[in-house]
Amino acid sequence: MSGALKALLGLAIVGAITAAVFSFLIVAKKNDLTTQITAKTTEVQSKETQIKKIQTDLKAKEDEVAEKDKAVTEAKSEVSSLKVKADDAEKKATALQASVTEAASKVKEAEAKVEQINSALAGKTPEQYKADVAKAQEELNAVRAEQRILQDQLQASKTEVDRLNGLVHNIGDGKLPPGITGKIETVNRTWNFVVLNVGDKDNVTRNGVLIVYRGNDYIGKVKVVSTEAHTAVADILPEWTKGDIQAGDDVLN
Repeated sequence: MSGALKALLGLAIVGAITAAVFSFLIVAKKNDLTTQITAKTTEVQSKETQIKKIQTDLKAKEDEVAEKDKAVTEAKSEVSSLKVKADDAEKKATALQASVTEAASKVKEAEAKVEQINSALAGKTPEQYKADVAKAQEELNAVRAEQRILQDQLQASKTEVDRLNGLVHNIGDGKLPPGITGKIETVNRTWNFVVLNVGDKDNVTRNGVLIVYRGNDYIGKVKVVSTEAHTAVADILPEWTKGDIQAGDDVLN
């Protein structure tokens, strides 16, 4: 074999080896790139999942904020309406106070008239005296009865004023913890509300709804509008009431 042929054969062998090496390097590089692409794809998918979760959380927060804004708007509207009712009740209470004062004056006049008749028996027969005394006593009883009625109306009006003022400053979420029990102390049918013997100390809150029972019989429902430490005022809910709610009825939630 000539030297030239040997040189050519050597070059061919070197070329084949070089080609094989390059081919191996290309395959290795391709596999490495494939691995990197797979890792990047997984990373991108993870980021997309995180972005979707963040978007979902953001939407939930936006909905929560919108709901709270709506609740605040409704509360402001309710407060405004309650202020108007409180002003009206205050005016009625003022008018009733004037009527009570006038009735008290009439009582004093009637008492003075009775005393005058008692001291003016001279010149009259016992029958005439008795008739005058009976008439004066009837007038006294009438004005006293009127005074009591007006005083009751005034007290009811003042209670309504306090109740409405309490509504303005006593806004709650209406959620009552389980296990609250109590009784109805008084019923005001003029303003359609009741006074309960449970309050703040018993975890009663404004807007809470309590069921009214008498024995085992369902009577109706009441909604708390204001609370004190051991008492609460609640409106009777006509749409849920099937009987005549009375003092002494049980309430529970």
